[in-house]
Amino acid sequence: MNSSSEFMSRYKEVRVRHKILWWYCFAAFLTLAVQAKEYLQPEPQQIKKILQELAPAWELLSDDFDNSPELFIALAYRYGRGVDIDMDIAMAMYISAAEKGVAKAQKDLIDLFQKGQEIPQDVTKARYWAKIYASQSKPTIVMALANLFMEGHQQFPKNPQRALELYQDAASKGFVNAQMKLFDIYTQGQIVPQDLNKARYWLEKAAEQNEPLAIVKLGLVYQEGRGIAPDNTRALQLYHKAAELGQAEAQLLLGTYYSVGKFVERSDTEAVKWFRLAAAQNSMYAQFLLGVLYESGSGVKKNLYQAAELYSKAANQGYDKAQEQLAKLNKKYMPLNTDEFDYRLVNLAERDLQQLAKNFYERNITDPAILDLVARTVLLRYNADNSYTVDALAWFCKALAQSNNARYRQTLEFIVAEGNSFKLRRHARASLDKLPVAQVEQYQISNSQTLIISSH
Repeated sequence: MNSSSEFMSRYKEVRVRHKILWWYCFAAFLTLAVQAKEYLQPEPQQIKKILQELAPAWELLSDDFDNSPELFIALAYRYGRGVDIDMDIAMAMYISAAEKGVAKAQKDLIDLFQKGQEIPQDVTKARYWAKIYASQSKPTIVMALANLFMEGHQQFPKNPQRALELYQDAASKGFVNAQMKLFDIYTQGQIVPQDLNKARYWLEKAAEQNEPLAIVKLGLVYQEGRGIAPDNTRALQLYHKAAELGQAEAQLLLGTYYSVGKFVERSDTEAVKWFRLAAAQNSMYAQFLLGVLYESGSGVKKNLYQAAELYSKAANQGYDKAQEQLAKLNKKYMPLNTDEFDYRLVNLAERDLQQLAKNFYERNITDPAILDLVARTVLLRYNADNSYTVDALAWFCKALAQSNNARYRQTLEFIVAEGNSFKLRRHARASLDKLPVAQVEQYQISNSQTLIISSH
């Protein structure tokens, strides 16, 4: 057996060549390893003796091997790191480490016995070590094992009762997911008889930890009176708490209640507030309902463009009702495609142009590519005397002002000076006053279009 100082000297060399350390460690442990038999635990005194001689070096290695020399040897003989692969020795070391509570060794034993690729498959031993592993593991691991028993997976036959025991173990340790799972189990009454009191108990435990989804579900329990008398006031308090924690379903519920006045005084402004928060989290229902409010101008300034955007987002997530509403909106009002819009500006009859202009203003569009088409139309038709056309141009002037884009000041200045209708000049003046004064490139129509204007 080499001395500890010699071993330490070798260890320093490992920084450059790792295999030297692996080989030297196994040479040092050889006396212990060769005496190991299949699935037998080596003599504790032998392990202790060798470890004492290697203690200085082991302190440098232990953090990587759960403070277990047996695990160190097991991994080496399993994968042939510095020694020939020998599963007899590897298994002996694994079992020795696992019986001392080394989690990595227990986990590897489960895998080895379950798969049966490197050693003969033994489902009984796999379950044994799984039970040991779970009993001392974190709740997340217990939950994972419980889910295996609940659903049935590979060598873990479906065992709902065992899963229930594991869920209860994890829940008792404060694991929120396990507490919510127990709520589902006792509510559904499939594995155990339905018990709404126990279901509520575990849900309240999860809610006490500020789990937003648990708080929402608890609100529904109070609202619907599952096992208790209905309490809408308590339900509303819980919905508010969950919504303030950012839970989208709670925000959607509050928005819905405020929009129809259920449990609360009706308020479109509050409805918009909560729908907007839920819509920002991609709730397709909130996107649709917020779109309805924008389309009608309830609780928010009417904005058909924003309504269309929200309908589109909800429709893209598969909400058929939003798709239908979007189709109706696009059929009734102008599309955002510039080519089609341009075609309509040129070819629509006076009365239809008036409706188009009004709808355009309501959509609050700020895209310069589309606004340029509007500015061009205003400049080309500034001398119109048809009442429908004049009204359309007035709406277009208001739309240019609503864009808050100084690019259209010169356009409006021209209409103020040259517009054929007093009504048009008045709206152009009011719109001009709303635009900021800034040094920006002004909209200019083409020379051919300028000639058209000059010819009138």
